[in-house]
Amino acid sequence: MSSTSKTRPIYPFDWIVISYSLIVLVCILIFGRPLAQYARELFAYATIAALSAFVIRYVDEEKGRVFKILRYLYPVLLFGPMYRLTAGTIFLIFDRFYDYQIIHLEK
Repeated sequence: MSSTSKTRPIYPFDWIVISYSLIVLVCILIFGRPLAQYARELFAYATIAALSAFVIRYVDEEKGRVFKILRYLYPVLLFGPMYRLTAGTIFLIFDRFYDYQIIHLEK
């Protein structure tokens, strides 16, 4: 590394995204049986953690507005895919979907 390189800040949302991804990965590895059933989720959460590390390391928010927006809002871009992934991981805890009960509660 050159002496002109600087350390990029790690924000609380970075810790949240990476920690959540790693916690879910560990939970799948411990509780997910058969493990092959969770291959998509394992790959996706590992990719999300790696993508977050990549953004932290290589996206310099001081290089322009687009980089700043990407650096600060990448968790928002991950929200949809992460939400969809919960459909596959819900069975680690529960034996069925509870959509009907949640919709009833919301009404």
